[in-house]
Amino acid sequence: MLLDMTPVEIRLREARKAAGYTQVELAKRARMDQADISRIEKGAKAISMDVLDRLCRALKCDPGDILVRKGK
Repeated sequence: MLLDMTPVEIRLREARKAAGYTQVELAKRARMDQADISRIEKGAKAISMDVLDRLCRALKCDPGDILVRKGK
């Protein structure tokens, strides 16, 4: 049985700017490439739970702070 997936928007840019980080600074804190941060912010890259966890730790936020249902 397939579950209906709710479209999710990743509001990484807003959280990053609120924390006062550049893409480069966030990438270093989350142990990622700056290019991946850019792609995530543009909606061109899906993220794994591991990446979500690293981003949230770097931004000192909860997943619900950056994951939002589209259209709501």
